[in-house]
Amino acid sequence: MIGIRRVGAPRFEQRDGRLLIHFTLNRPPDPTWIHHFKADGLSAPLHRAKATIDGRELSVEVPSGSNLWDLVTALDCFIECANILSPAARRPRAAGDVRAGTFF
Repeated sequence: MIGIRRVGAPRFEQRDGRLLIHFTLNRPPDPTWIHHFKADGLSAPLHRAKATIDGRELSVEVPSGSNLWDLVTALDCFIECANILSPAARRPRAAGDVRAGTFF
């Protein structure tokens, strides 16, 4: 199975003193992936962030004044970490299958 990936550029929104980063994902994540993303991903530079996932749309509310591009890079890494931790990523693959590799 192909891992979750960000599709297109992130979108930024400011409203009511909040800063939101919106991502479109290549497919809706399963509950296990969402758990790993929220539990393990929202740490370090995103320790005060709040994530919501609605179908293929991932929105992350971050503290105002944050370095947006550092956060976008961190979010991309956390998306990949959730792929690695998700049970679907741990299934054995046939030799030469590179569809869901780790790309950093």
